[in-house]
Amino acid sequence: MDPFLPPSWILPLIGVPLAIGWIVGLVLSLPWRRPRPVDLVLEGDLDGLSKRIVHRLGASGQGMPALEVTARTPDLVIARRASPFPSPFERLEIRLASEGPGVRLRWTLDDPRLRRLQLAVALVVGLLYGGLFVLGVPVLVGVLVLPSSDPAVRWQVVQTVQMIHGVWPPYLVALTFWVLRLLAHRAVASRIVGPPHP
Repeated sequence: MDPFLPPSWILPLIGVPLAIGWIVGLVLSLPWRRPRPVDLVLEGDLDGLSKRIVHRLGASGQGMPALEVTARTPDLVIARRASPFPSPFERLEIRLASEGPGVRLRWTLDDPRLRRLQLAVALVVGLLYGGLFVLGVPVLVGVLVLPSSDPAVRWQVVQTVQMIHGVWPPYLVALTFWVLRLLAHRAVASRIVGPPHP
């Protein structure tokens, strides 16, 4: 006789936490959102600031290569990656608007290739690894352990609940791509507000 719970509770005890952790990790690792804009307010006038931004984007430094400016008006600057040098974005769009004595900058970074890469990595990691792990462990437990006539053997399987830590890879994918985008935004900010290039 089993000391605590009936054996029929063991699979849900293992499978439900694994499934919940896997589903949440998979959802977080997918590139659901369009790129979010970042705001910054600087002193100056629209046209002067727009020209200064174009000058600064054209020079390499501050953690990113030189960018090719493809369009500039007093209230809009669009640039793209000018070289095959790895970068977490392909296109940079900066919108400028007067705000009090200064100018509000709102920029958006986008790279469809990075989004496709994130989607591919998330699906491979989440569906292949996670799917096999989430389905495989409970199935193996149900086939190999639960049929045992020895209650002690069946109850050893409760220890496998700690395998919930095996669903971490989708979270790592989500964190990796979030950090890449964060670093790209910081590089843009340091390029825009950094010291003037000689």
